[in-house]
Amino acid sequence: MLMPSRLRGALLLSLLLAACHKGGGHGGNGGNGGSGGGLPPPDCSAGCPAGYTCGAGVCAGGNAQAIDFDVKTFPISGKLRVDGQAPQGNGCTYDQVRIDLLSGPTPKHIWDPPLGDSIHITIDCNTSDGSFSGRAPAGTYRVLASQSSTTSSFPDATFNLQDAIKVP
Repeated sequence: MLMPSRLRGALLLSLLLAACHKGGGHGGNGGNGGSGGGLPPPDCSAGCPAGYTCGAGVCAGGNAQAIDFDVKTFPISGKLRVDGQAPQGNGCTYDQVRIDLLSGPTPKHIWDPPLGDSIHITIDCNTSDGSFSGRAPAGTYRVLASQSSTTSSFPDATFNLQDAIKVP
């Protein structure tokens, strides 16, 4: 018996999805051997905007045309060294190094969406002592550093500086 092409396509897609999840798939809720990735459950522990109320972990019931957010941030500053030396811009014109603070689960695969906060702090080309400063909301972050300019003495790589650092 021949199947219509749409039905064959749907069957093929469902087989591919099942194969992807079998034996350590790339996300979901951990069913069928999945990795337990996927979206976290709804949560409004940070509070809801004015006029909204929390129900089942979701802020609802307010005016979507008048949402006001107030993000509370804290200062972050420090110095970056490579083999004991501050990176040098060597004539670059913008940023020489990018420092990323990432919260949320570490993606298991390249196609997993990033979840959580992503804060980018840069070291300016004119900075010769490796100092950086920025602001971030309270939370626990993974800290990465990577070269922004090819003229920087910072290596052409991304380094995991810290697996977990708490702000504040």
